Amino acid sequence: MLTRLNQDTLFQIFTKIQDEKSLFSCLLVCREFCRCVVPILWRTPLDGIPSARLFQTYLSCLPKESLHYLRNNGISIDLSIPQAFFDYISFARYIDTLNLEISALKWCSPTVSDGIDAFRIWKLWNMHSDEQQQKALLMVHELYKCFLDFNRCKNLHSLKVEIGSTGIKRVQEPPLFKVNFDFPSVNYDDNALTHLRRVILRGNFDKTSVIQRLAMESRDIEYLALDSLEMDVPEREAVESIKLIQMQINLIHLRISHHHSSFTSIMGALVSQKHSLASLELHWANFGTFSDTAIEGLVECVNLKALTLKGCHSGDSQLSLKLSTAFSRLQSLHFAESNTNLGTDFIASCIATAGKNLRYLKLDKSMNFQGTARTTIAQKLSQFCPNLEFLEIAELDNNDVASILCSCKKLVDFIFTRLDPFDDRAFLELGPKLSPGLQYIKVDRVLRDQSLDYFLFTSFLNTVGPNFKCFDWVHDRQTKLYPRDIHLMPKSINQGMVGEMFEKNKEKSIDEIVESEFFGFLSLYPTNRSHGMNMISPNDFT
Repeated sequence: MLTRLNQDTLFQIFTKIQDEKSLFSCLLVCREFCRCVVPILWRTPLDGIPSARLFQTYLSCLPKESLHYLRNNGISIDLSIPQAFFDYISFARYIDTLNLEISALKWCSPTVSDGIDAFRIWKLWNMHSDEQQQKALLMVHELYKCFLDFNRCKNLHSLKVEIGSTGIKRVQEPPLFKVNFDFPSVNYDDNALTHLRRVILRGNFDKTSVIQRLAMESRDIEYLALDSLEMDVPEREAVESIKLIQMQINLIHLRISHHHSSFTSIMGALVSQKHSLASLELHWANFGTFSDTAIEGLVECVNLKALTLKGCHSGDSQLSLKLSTAFSRLQSLHFAESNTNLGTDFIASCIATAGKNLRYLKLDKSMNFQGTARTTIAQKLSQFCPNLEFLEIAELDNNDVASILCSCKKLVDFIFTRLDPFDDRAFLELGPKLSPGLQYIKVDRVLRDQSLDYFLFTSFLNTVGPNFKCFDWVHDRQTKLYPRDIHLMPKSINQGMVGEMFEKNKEKSIDEIVESEFFGFLSLYPTNRSHGMNMISPNDFT
């Protein structure tokens, strides 16, 4: 029946399939299916592992003049090989320059393994002759010209330019990586950058030329990330970054990292996006250096719903008060890298100010809350955040867990790290008091000798809400006592069968039962909810 549908309809159907294995199966059904599925599978090939085979496939899509040009420059390409049946380059929606260039290096050096990282590639690259380096540069340039041909790559909307992500310094950049930001040397279509929607510039290189081009040509960027791995950026690059932000019509997500001296100016530029900006990530910012203009720029972003602060410093005891208007609109908060920089009072104030609007909160393990600080955060959540749906937090004791679970009645996903001593019995007895919408619980850092009581656990499964789908009981791998994690999905199997299984093995721990009776009741390793559940993320609010 499906084969009778026209190609446009088939394409719309196949785009809804998220499982690549199913799409690969569709390739073998008939030619019509194949014509629809191949463009879908080749939308983001550069989002995976760099591959010499991938690079070879792209080379087969080069026009004859490019192949002759490469051949004339000493690159061994068999011109008798027919062009690819599909124009794989035209299907691309996403370019990752580092991925493409590592693929080129693998094509030039068959001895380079698939698992090699960028820093080791940099070392190997410098072992190659200048002639070999030049050959790889020429091939990458020819591919860039194809990707940046608007008439050919009309679906391209994402560009990631990345170098130096493993410690390569400015003075150490190999010639291959320099192609990343040398766009003016590539004769590309004038419209090549106008249709970009997502741009990520990351690494220790002068991004000025790329940013300048983007500021001149791109107006519709919705996701922009400007990441430097050094503690500061050149002044000219910062100026062009501000222009790029100001020139966008509908900037929704902005991430800025390591722009220390220019953070104030960039924050002031947010006023130009005050009606569109919904998500902001600030990495290593020092709020103490922010001017009143910078604070006002953040406050005036009336649609800001998601905020991520990583490694930031508050630097001002009145900062939470100054930003209270902005915080009161937030639905998503994510703190990372050492709470000592921001201070517990600042974080607690953010949570309390967001209050009833807050639906997503993530406090990374790196936050390292201690004693009263941890209790303060738990109390703020219990008092002010009844609508919280996602919570990830480290180091909770029984009282904190009980307080949060019994107060946040809309909680869907709850991830926490146990703080010993932790009473598992008291935790499992909370089942009847949990949010009826709760779908997922993950308990981290469980020691091997702390097995779950089978009776309590079956009671927990029977009393938890009808929407509950997954229970991750993650053992502490550092102890090397038990390298297996329990990943329970009670609603996906017959509850009576589970009860019968436990009754038959009542003298055993859950770990032993799983090993001997019902291996399918768990996965060997955490699967990050790959079983069809939709974990809430900050993107849901943008």
